[in-house]
Parts: sequence; C-alpha cells; structure tokens
Amino acid sequence: LHIFKERIMKKKLMLLTLTFLAASAGMASAWDTIMPDEEMGVELNAKFMSKYLWRGIGLMGDKAAFSPSVTVDFSTITGIEELKGFSGSVAAVYAGSSGQVNATEYDYSFAYGGTFWQDDTVQTDYALIYTYYDFIDQPTTAADTQEIALAFAFPKLCSALGVDALDKLTPTYMAAKIWRAKSNSALAAGYDGWAHFFGLHYPVAVNGFLPGEGNEENQIFNLSFE
Repeated sequence: LHIFKERIMKKKLMLLTLTFLAASAGMASAWDTIMPDEEMGVELNAKFMSKYLWRGIGLMGDKAAFSPSVTVDFSTITGIEELKGFSGSVAAVYAGSSGQVNATEYDYSFAYGGTFWQDDTVQTDYALIYTYYDFIDQPTTAADTQEIALAFAFPKLCSALGVDALDKLTPTYMAAKIWRAKSNSALAAGYDGWAHFFGLHYPVAVNGFLPGEGNEENQIFNLSFE
C-alpha cells in the first residue's frame, strides 16, 4: 500500500511539473495545432461534458466529466523560429459525479503541425500528435494507454463548390494508432488498434453580446460533427 501511494504521489508530482513547464514554456492540442492561433502562446481551457466519450468509447458510463487543460506553442513562447510547429498540451479529465473509482485521467500530448499548399484550394493543414493517457490512481500496467495520430484539415476545399455559405466549412480526417503502455494493461486490452475519424467543422459568427470593452466584435461558435 505504501509503494502504491508513493507511485500515485510521483505521478501527481510529474503532472504538476509538466503543468508548470507548460504554463511557462509551451504546449498545444491536436486541433489547436491544425488550426493554430498565431497570437496565442499559452491557452487555458475548461470543458464540461455531459458524457465522456474517448475515441467513441464511453469511459465513464453515462456520467458527466470535467476537463481543464493548458496548451502552449513552443515557438511563440520561446521566440525561437526553429520551433515553429512544435507544441504540446497537458489535460486532465475528472468524473463529474461520484461512483467512478480510479477514473481520473491525465493526458500528455506533443505535436508537430504545418501547412501544405498555403492559400490554395487544396490547402492541407496537418499535425502529427503523440499522446500518453495516464490513469493516475492506478498502476501503469493496469490502464495507461498511448496513441500516435496523424490529422488533416482542408479549410479551403469547400470554397471550390462556389456556395458562399459553405466557404468556411472545413472537412477533417484523423487516423490514430492506439496501444497499451504495458503489454498486460487491462483497461486498454479491448481497444488496441486503429481509429479513423472524419469530421466537418463550421464557425458561426453572431453579433457581440459579451459585456465589457472590446467585446463588441462578433462572437464565434464552432459547430463540429465527427
């Protein structure tokens, strides 16, 4: 029991260290890499989900989940041009209600992204992402999972249809290879292998409604289907 508690403390300490490094040096999520904001070096996010689906699999049954994250762009934070395209993220997933034992998850991602054929109809934004899924309340051999993914977005493709309303519609595709951190990991045993995702993303602008100076501009709602 003492060794198990010590392992948990070490994992939590590692997360705190990575979070500190991320806040001061840089990290980014998969889609932030594909569709980067050049002016944003560090981004903090908090997401509430009525049901936690990971790669189409409900990991917490019908329970809700809360996920805070920090993302960083290495080149923006450090000012080193050679690091352009490199990014990473640290995210946590917590069960939204009791009854989910040992379900807390920390995700560590590192990515490289860029663009082919800039501003052309076939412009292709891409990202190569490695993610380690760390279930901190369990031993590494019990649940931890790894993944490497290659993602693409085609932001100009639909403009070729000649329909103004579809100009901003962005098709996406991602292929992910998933495997267990240890060969005898129990939780991941049922879904080793490949996952493929096809998606459509569309930004909808509405008149500014948030109070405060600078919020008169349009607010953007991103509608997505995968």
